[in-house]
Amino acid sequence: MRTLMTPIVTVDLDVLENNIKEMGQFAAANGVALRPHIKTHKSSKIAKMQLAHGATGITVATVREAEAMAAAGFDDILIAYTIVDENKLDMLARLSENVRLAVAADSVYGIKKLSEVLNKTDHDIEVMIEIDTGQHRCGISTGADAVRLARMIDESPGLIFRGIMTHEGHAYGAKSPAEVEQIGRQAAATMRDIAAQLTEAGFPPAVVSMGSTPTHQIVAKEAGVTEIRPGNYVFRDRTQMALGSARLDQCALRVIAHVISNPEPGRVVLDCGSKTLANDLVRNGQDVKGYGLIIHKGKVLESAVIERLSEEHGVVTLPPDVELPIGDLVEVIPNHACVVANLAEMMAGVRNDRLVDWLPIEA
Repeated sequence: MRTLMTPIVTVDLDVLENNIKEMGQFAAANGVALRPHIKTHKSSKIAKMQLAHGATGITVATVREAEAMAAAGFDDILIAYTIVDENKLDMLARLSENVRLAVAADSVYGIKKLSEVLNKTDHDIEVMIEIDTGQHRCGISTGADAVRLARMIDESPGLIFRGIMTHEGHAYGAKSPAEVEQIGRQAAATMRDIAAQLTEAGFPPAVVSMGSTPTHQIVAKEAGVTEIRPGNYVFRDRTQMALGSARLDQCALRVIAHVISNPEPGRVVLDCGSKTLANDLVRNGQDVKGYGLIIHKGKVLESAVIERLSEEHGVVTLPPDVELPIGDLVEVIPNHACVVANLAEMMAGVRNDRLVDWLPIEA
């Protein structure tokens, strides 16, 4: 590791592979399809590992991600995002020539735009109606609206109604595992109710898709759920630890940094700032402070707080009994692994602290 220039984003491949294997086994044991969200890693190498361990297809957040994964050979892609931009719609049409595509929609306008573009091609695209189960971002919230949109999709040239999807992302603000469970169960109940109304109206959803990393263990066991889409589970991070969704030994992604300055007692500076760690804080509790969890020589330093970030500096406050000498290396488990991977160009794949592979970020 000392041969690598810091700061550098590393992935423990043994931990990564175990996380991927466990999720595949979990989905199979509970009879749900696994369609992992690759926005977490944006790496075809990792996505191929996920397919090898039971994933039936992949989920992406952007058309660019879909293009990159299609170029890498993936042919069953859900874009879990509403798209109305005509340039992106044209890209969708081109992708549909070689890839089984599905896309999220939550409005008459969006469905109309999708149909206008896809009707000009010889290929269909499947549509997932997005349901708001409590995050209050995109999505409709009533069965009546779902039926109205499903009917419109059914009547629109170039479109096929696949089912309904949600992201119960409000679980990331939960204060306890019990609250995460409550959110997951309530979201699943909403999805069941809307699926029943769609079925009664003659539009039975082939797919009922949900399941973030914190909630997947809950919703996969709920009646009516057919598919889960966790993403962060491949890396996990400090937020997942705070939610009770991860252990320290499951955190595969870490930032390696040097201590570069010790201007005064109780303050040191790392050579990783917002361009590496990003500015995300842990949302679910005031007890989790700073911009990442520091590990020094194998010891977790809970009391060392990455208090401030500038672009290339991480300012750390230390209690009197903790020392971080200039020149030493530290590991940082980031608060949010997805944005850290997004900021990197490459991730170093390591085994037993030795570099064995490079994982390019492809989208």
